[in-house]
Order: sequence, then structure tokens, then C-alpha cells
Amino acid sequence: MLFCLHSNCGSVLKKCPNIKSISIASDVMTDGTELSLIGQYCPKLEELESHPSIDKIENFLDFGRQYGHRLKKLILKNSNTLINLVFKDTKYFRDFFKSCSRLKELDNNTAGNGFVDRDPQFLPKLETLSCLYFYKIGIDQEDLGILADKYGKTLKRLWLTIGAIPSHEPTESLSLVSRFESLLLLNLRIFNDSDTEIDDWIIRIGQKCPKLKKFNLAISEKCLISEDFLKVFTHFKSLEELILSFVSKINGSVKCFKECSKLKRFCISCPELSEDFFDGIQTSLPNIRFIDFIVGKQVNNKYNQLFISLSSLKNLKEVLFIYRTLDTNEYIQTIYYYNKYWKYYDPDKYVMLNNNCAQLLL
Repeated sequence: MLFCLHSNCGSVLKKCPNIKSISIASDVMTDGTELSLIGQYCPKLEELESHPSIDKIENFLDFGRQYGHRLKKLILKNSNTLINLVFKDTKYFRDFFKSCSRLKELDNNTAGNGFVDRDPQFLPKLETLSCLYFYKIGIDQEDLGILADKYGKTLKRLWLTIGAIPSHEPTESLSLVSRFESLLLLNLRIFNDSDTEIDDWIIRIGQKCPKLKKFNLAISEKCLISEDFLKVFTHFKSLEELILSFVSKINGSVKCFKECSKLKRFCISCPELSEDFFDGIQTSLPNIRFIDFIVGKQVNNKYNQLFISLSSLKNLKEVLFIYRTLDTNEYIQTIYYYNKYWKYYDPDKYVMLNNNCAQLLL
């Protein structure tokens, strides 16, 4: 990727005719001609990150109309003021995206606000889209339904926040997520302030999205889940990476992930784990390579011995364990390496605990 960090970028771009990815810093757009230079000198450009300001919006739109057909990935870091200006006439942006016939990935969330979230109906014109970001500010169920109708069979990656819009029922949006049947990656953050448990909706995602390989699920404090919530993951048989984040104690054990036989990375963050959480970890996660545990309470010292015992797992490479001590209330980080994974580090930076387990010295 080329980062345009100075206004005199023309001379640099002339020397980079094969550049495919460019990120433009917000203070670079001096007279608005930089995008024109990019279009002129970068015929192979596929990815663009831009901060189009209010007074340069016409230059940005002109670039899209002339060169948008080259782009496969577009990241927009707009100000809220720009969003309000654009919405005085959305035709400009409709014409812009009409030209982006090859666009596969769209990220408009980095601003804390976004035009797609207000009026996503132009998106069906993007026939090749395979990745969408609605993670910071969410999207209501009506617009999510529009996207599901168009991209339910083709979308590969989805970043989504549900429940961030107070006037909408989160479970209704959750029911729509399962319609994206081709998903390989799903980042889902749920703010649920209702009396309905979400277990059944998560199960439906597992059943309707059989190709899902990476699942990042963050659940807020007000979100209702059952005592046996972890059992929902018996329906996710293709997962290779699972990242879970909770704000309350989690019951159950890793035995709930036994059906996830392809799981290679497992991360969980929560205030407290049940006493039996690690029971059966050797047999439940046979192909695991990387494990991250972040817990807010250290009950006793059994975890250290447990992680040493994991050296029997043939594919395991690393365990990251972060916990809060009961006496000093400080967070302690411990890293264990297995199966000679420590060889990538200086010998002075780790200590061997047994023949197949080393601890990083922090």
C-alpha cells in the first residue's frame, strides 16, 4: 500500500504505475487534484482509502465517475458534516457507486456515521459486492432486509452491530442475519434490551450459514442469554476461528465446542469463567492452534498447570492468558508456547516448562 502523506504526490505516483492500494491522509487534499493524479498515474489501482472533505467533494465524485470501475475495495473516512452535505442530494453518490462496477468491499464505518446506513438502497447496483461493514453504528432491520434480498447468496464477509438503534427490535434484525447463507466471516456485536433470549437466533445462524469459518461475537450486558448459551455452538461445524466477548460470567465448558472439530483459533473474554470451563479441553479442541483467555477474575493457580498440560495437543502453538489478580487487582499476562513455536524467539526471552511447553518472559 502507498500512503500519500504529502501534497506533492504526483512525482511519486509517476514512479508507481503498478500500485494497487493507496491511502490518502486527511491533510493531503490541498487543492483536490490529488485524486485526479491517482486516476491518471495509477491504472492498476484496486483499493482506495480516502478522507473526502466538504470543499473537495466534487473532486472525489469526479474521480469515482471516471475511475470507479477500477476499485475493488473502498474505505471512506468522512466527517459527519460531509455526510449531511451529501444527503442534500444523494444522486451524487448514487452516480458514484454506479460507476464502481467491480467493487467487492465497502467500509464506511470509520467516521462514526455513514451514508450507507441511512440510505442503503443504492447498494443493489453493486453486483459484485462481497464484504460489508456496519459495525460502528449499525443498520435497521428494513435496510438489512434489502441487503439480505440482494446479497444473501453471495456476501462473504459481514461486520454488523445489532441493537444500536433504540427504536428497533434487535431480534428482528438477528433473524435476518441467517439469510446471508454464503458468509465465511461474521463479526456480530449485539445490544439487546428486550425480554427475549438470543440463543435460538444464534443457532439459526449456525444452521443457515454452513460455510461460516470465522465468527466474532460480542454480547452486551443487557443481552439475554440462557444458562446453557455455549451449547449454541454445536451448530457451527465449519468454524475455524471463534472469538467471544461477554460482560457477565459464562457457564459451561469447552466441551460445548466439541462439534467445532475444525477450530484452530479460540478466544474468549469475560469477567469470570465457570469452575469447570476447561474440563475436557484436550479432547474438545483437538486441532486448536491458538487460544486466548481474558478473564477478569483469577480463582486460583490451577490455570498455569492446566496450560502446561496442554503440551499433549499436537497442533497447539500458543496460549495467551490474561487475568486479574485477587490481591492487587492488576492484570497479568502470561504466554505459553508449544510444539517448538518458541524457536521464533530469542532463547533469553522464554523459559522451558517441560519438553514441549515454554513460557514467554514478559
